[in-house]
Amino acid sequence: MDKQVNYPALAEALAALTSGIPYEIANLANAAALAWEDESRMDAVGERLYKPVAEHCGTTEQTVERLIRHAVESAMDTVGVLRIYGFFGNTIDPMRGKPTNAEMIGMLAQHMRVTSAD
Repeated sequence: MDKQVNYPALAEALAALTSGIPYEIANLANAAALAWEDESRMDAVGERLYKPVAEHCGTTEQTVERLIRHAVESAMDTVGVLRIYGFFGNTIDPMRGKPTNAEMIGMLAQHMRVTSAD
């Protein structure tokens, strides 16, 4: 896994969501790319997504989880709820108001699967 994931669908999905969001997005991009490559990784996000990203970046799983959470929160603040809803449809719990880390990773991976199949 390259530090800069260069999958066209991932780049497009992240660009649509993340204009101006800091480097934490690299952890989200790496996790989404892993989930795209192997959907079963979503069954154990900590062990099968955070751990390999942490090893790749030379940090801990907890740091990766926190940075991805920050990236999700930044996306919601920077881009806005309406744009996120427009991008992912009605898949975000309206009571919570934002996706969990796993939901965001899963939605990005699913978007990549759909757009790469075109």
